[in-house]
Parts: sequence; C-alpha cells; structure tokens
Amino acid sequence: MLLGWPWLLLFVVVRPSLSVLGWATAWLWLSWLLGLAIQGLSRSVNLMLARSLYPLGVVAVVALGLQLLVFPAEVLFLFPTTWYPWVQLAAVVAVAVGVVALVGVVRDTLLPPRPPRTLADALMAAAEPGTGAAGRPGAWGRRLRRELAATLPHGVPLVDRVRVAVAHRAAVLLRYAATAAVVLVFGVVALVWVRGAFAEGWVALLVALALAAETRLHRWRREGLLDGFAEPDPWAGRGRYDAWWGLSAGLALVVTLRTTAAMGGLRDDPLWWYGAAVVLAAVAAVVPFRWANTHQGEIFAAWLERHPERVAELESLRASWPEDSDAPFGELPAQAARRPTDRR
Repeated sequence: MLLGWPWLLLFVVVRPSLSVLGWATAWLWLSWLLGLAIQGLSRSVNLMLARSLYPLGVVAVVALGLQLLVFPAEVLFLFPTTWYPWVQLAAVVAVAVGVVALVGVVRDTLLPPRPPRTLADALMAAAEPGTGAAGRPGAWGRRLRRELAATLPHGVPLVDRVRVAVAHRAAVLLRYAATAAVVLVFGVVALVWVRGAFAEGWVALLVALALAAETRLHRWRREGLLDGFAEPDPWAGRGRYDAWWGLSAGLALVVTLRTTAAMGGLRDDPLWWYGAAVVLAAVAAVVPFRWANTHQGEIFAAWLERHPERVAELESLRASWPEDSDAPFGELPAQAARRPTDRR
C-alpha cells in the first residue's frame, strides 16, 4: 500500500478523469487505500477507521466497476482494446456484488437493531458477535471484539458518559461543517478562476458531505441513552482516524482542483494551491474535536436545554436504578464489567 499509493496519486494528478464518475472513483480509492495503510501501521485495530473502511471500500468497488463499464479507456489505456469486454464482464460481477453489500450497509445504517433495556445489556451487546463492525466473522471479527472489550468505559457514570458522547457528536457535526466550508472556499475560487468548469464535481462533493452528516443525525435521533450513549469511549483512537479523515478530505480537494484545472484548460496550476488544500482540510478535521474536548460542559448544558426529553429519560433511568446495586447510578456493576473479558 505504502509503495503503490504515491504512484496512484501521481497518476490521478497527471491524468485526471474529465467525468464525475472518474473523479469520484479516483478520490474514493485514494482514501480507501490510505485508510488501509494507516490501519496497518499499528498492531492494534482502530475501531473508528475499521467501521468506515468497509462501506467506503464497497462504494469504491462499485464506482470503479461503473467506470470500467462506461469509460474503460480511462482506466485501461495501457492495455489493448481486445481486453475490454472481459474486464467489463468482471466489472459487472463486481458491481452486482458491491450493490448487494451496499444494500446491507444502508439497511444496517438506517435500521439500527432494537435498543437494549439496561445499561449492562447495552455494554454487553456492544461486545457480542454479530453487532456492527465488531460482529464480522473470522479472526478479523475476533480481533475487533477484543479491541472493543478493552475500550469499554467500565465504572464511568452514565451522565459523564453521555456528556462525553454529546461533545463528541457536536464535534463530528462541526467537522462536517468546517470541511464543507473549506470545500466551498476552494470551489468558489477555482470556479471563478476557470469560469465554471467542473462545477458538478464541487456540488457532488458538498452533497456527499451533507449526506454523510444527515446519516449521522438520522442514527443519533433514533438512539436512546442506553443504546447510543453507552458506547465505548468515543475519543479512543481519534488520532489515527482524524489523520485519515483530514488527509482524505485533502486528497478529495486535490483531485477536484486538478480535474477543474484540466477541464478549464490551465496548464500551470500552482502546486502550493494543492498543499494549502491538504493543510486546511487537516485543520478542519482536527480543530473541532480539540475545541469540543475543552468545552464539554457548555455543549452538554446546551444539549440538555435543547432536548428536554433527554432530561426526562435520565430521570427515569435514575428512578429505575436498583437501590441494592453495588454501583452508583450509571456505573456498570463490577460483575457485569468483568463478563466480556472473562468470557474471552
């Protein structure tokens, strides 16, 4: 990955596709391969990255298959045209398999499982096989489950866990907004520079960010305090994930800028323009989380004021907490906290 990825980036920059499909395929594959490389640099599995790489890989495979069907010369220009029918036949199979997998991803995203009834059930379900990214079969799934069990926030009061999760979710939305602002600034300047060439690519990039943010909001609105906020520490593994997100956003900007320059007829587009795009995209990926981490109290208070039903939900949980429990309200009892580790 590390040896081949720079050559793929150089190929995309030197020979950009002049179609929206080719542009999307280029940055999707760059982002996916970059994520695999970052994941492989450490012996431990980054759960955030692992959960993002699977759907991203599926979309990348579908996009490449469609490009091979519609614009095979853009991908296979080094091979004889007699090979195209066989490659396109393989692309049909890849697209069919990818679409089936993509339907499963959409179903799992938009239709989450039934929420657990207790806090202990929520934490136990997070480490059970067959749930989310931790439920994948084989050694990969077992490795993810071990990582997930190791990051369970045992002994942390529920209110504290909710406060941290709310601050983290606010930072996620701010990251989407900051990235969209960077895309908008570079897009306006580039489109003015080339008189509107490849405006559809910039619109597609903004739409992709909006859909990703809306998907997050959709999932969060359907969650309760026991199934959504009793998750492992959302700040664990942020470093590698933020690095991947920032670099991927920067790469998407670089590919979009290069395609815009090619369609606009610019021959000497400045390299510092690409460097500035990568730097600002990385800043937009990191700064929201640094800010949210230092303003958790203010964010949590504003969230409770805006969602009074969550206050009632917390009060209901407090009223139903067993009085004879050996743990305060919101803490996982010691015997339940040891079960995932003991079982493994």
